[in-house]
Amino acid sequence: MTRHCVRRGLVRIAAGFFMIGFVLPVFAQPISWTMASRSAAADERYVGEPISMSLRDADLVETLRTFSRIGGFNLIIQPGVKGTVTVELRGVPWDQALDAILRMNGLGMDVTQGTLRVADYETLEREARSGNYDTSPLLQTRRVQGTLANADAVEVARLLDRGPYLSKYGTVKALAGNVLQIEDRIGRVQRIARLVHQLDDAEVAELAADAFDRRAQEIWRSLTPN
Repeated sequence: MTRHCVRRGLVRIAAGFFMIGFVLPVFAQPISWTMASRSAAADERYVGEPISMSLRDADLVETLRTFSRIGGFNLIIQPGVKGTVTVELRGVPWDQALDAILRMNGLGMDVTQGTLRVADYETLEREARSGNYDTSPLLQTRRVQGTLANADAVEVARLLDRGPYLSKYGTVKALAGNVLQIEDRIGRVQRIARLVHQLDDAEVAELAADAFDRRAQEIWRSLTPN
């Protein structure tokens, strides 16, 4: 499989999930989520702080460690990853620079619970099919919204906001008409949407506040990769 084909596959995985009115097959009556409008600036693919960097035949692993310090994330590198980096960068978003360096070396990344893992494309594509990994660019976010049928959007928004559900890039709000709006990293939004689908079940929505909160935590643990 060529690197180009793998790249296209990962793009299809990310893009397919956010088609208007997407359906998660686990649920008999899923919430219909739609893309919510955002400002032009917020739609930029890369949103990291601009950096300048001049490297000549620098060690790839040490370069990745530098990016982990810049971005403030934990880093796991697949055994066997090695190479060199030669770049001249001026005012480039750091996540764009990282993505380019990885692609030049035939590598990709997944982001799970604040940890960046670097691995080869074939490994990441295989794992992406499981739906447990965020193979999108590091800080790319999506905003979606959907109307809840049973649960109260205001209460769900409060639960998501105070719990472990949103990443540090995430926001949630309740809109008129019992609409819930979620914005977060692509992989995170997918997991939150699955959580909300289950919380919107008629029986779950009738639970008392404490029981509803406990049920949300149970569902979230079941959706979180070990």
